Amino acid sequence: MLYDHKKYQLNSLRLGMITNNRLYGKISVFFNCASQCAQIDKIKKYNSLYETGLYNLIALPYNINNDEPGDNYDTYQYFENVLGVRFPVCEKLYDDHVFFRDFSLPTENFTNYIFDKKLKFIIKIKDLDALMYV
Repeated sequence: MLYDHKKYQLNSLRLGMITNNRLYGKISVFFNCASQCAQIDKIKKYNSLYETGLYNLIALPYNINNDEPGDNYDTYQYFENVLGVRFPVCEKLYDDHVFFRDFSLPTENFTNYIFDKKLKFIIKIKDLDALMYV
């Protein structure tokens, strides 16, 4: 299955629609996260990976265990101003979002959905370190 921005309608508050043109040519890692998650320190690993320039990283805020209490603007401000992320942070997703219907719901925060350079879905992984084997 391919990533298609017209179908998934993922929007970043800073960049707007996450289009195919922005992603094509690099491995893309979409991952769910929550600003109030106990594991939020993992975001440093994502920042480091993004700074290599080798990957597209797209954060998908998702409310597991009420760890994402604010609105989209609150979430964006926290990720950018407090955590210092520079990769796209999308609007919050909910269980019924078509992305999760097609690629399955995350069972925990920091579940990674990996797409190849031509935007074909490869695998869903929990541990970002496994990316080096993809």
